[in-house]
Amino acid sequence: MQDKVAWMRLLPVDLDCYEDKDFLEPPTPLGSNEIVIGDMTRDCKAIYTIMQRTQESCDRQRIDCKYWSGAPEQLKAMEARVSELYNKAICLQNIFWVTLRDTYGLWESSDDTGVRQGFKVVTFPRPPQPPFFRQQE
Repeated sequence: MQDKVAWMRLLPVDLDCYEDKDFLEPPTPLGSNEIVIGDMTRDCKAIYTIMQRTQESCDRQRIDCKYWSGAPEQLKAMEARVSELYNKAICLQNIFWVTLRDTYGLWESSDDTGVRQGFKVVTFPRPPQPPFFRQQE
């Protein structure tokens, strides 16, 4: 059972291992209707970087599975790794957005939040949502 929780125990250590030069910058440029509310904190940069690298590993492993022609038992292990990486990436994504919302006090905001080139944190108007139910006439 100890191995199953090792990832969460090691996550804070991973966060501290990154130097500024190691952080992955968000690729999306600033949009015209977006408001910059600040810069990503060091913790947010580190979580974002680990999240992106985990997702990239998952994507590469998924491609390897798709074109695998070796032993079926190896494919099964590879597919299990894809599942592991996918779920860890989702967990990291949730940790990232919670950390960002906590840092900037965005829990009550009706706007959407994003991260942009230059490690900028932005808000922008949420697009209108269609109604869930149409009124019967």
